[in-house]
Amino acid sequence: MSSAHVYLRLPDGVTIDAIDAGVLEDCAQLVKYNSIEGNRTNGVMIVYTGWANLKKSGDMATGQVGFHGHKAVHRTRVDKRDNAIVNRLNKTKAERFPDLAAEKESYERGLARAVREVRFGSGGVGARLGCRVAEGGARLELRRWCLWVACCAPVWV
Repeated sequence: MSSAHVYLRLPDGVTIDAIDAGVLEDCAQLVKYNSIEGNRTNGVMIVYTGWANLKKSGDMATGQVGFHGHKAVHRTRVDKRDNAIVNRLNKTKAERFPDLAAEKESYERGLARAVREVRFGSGGVGARLGCRVAEGGARLELRRWCLWVACCAPVWV
């Protein structure tokens, strides 16, 4: 089945299991709406996983992905398209073309600053991000998650 992909950036420290049900439903509705076949079909299974679990190799077709670990893949079901959700989301649609390399560099600089603050005192950003001092220096206990959501084959009941 053709699928649409939705990427959801989660705040620092939030895991894939702690995603709000409403946000997950919004993502699933967007995937169903933007999928050619999924939009016409009822009872579509939507899969989602963290971006680090995505596997892409050179022999795969454009848009095709696999998973490193299938235990980390979560599923949710969308029975029918909810036009109210789709219309609400389309009204707030904003298309941007960010400089991802610059964003990543800025994010990594912020993490390094937080680790330095924890290691050498001053509290500040490091304390707010959940850093703590462990044996052998500072350790940053946070993960940045990016969620990948896609539409897969329909499930018939």
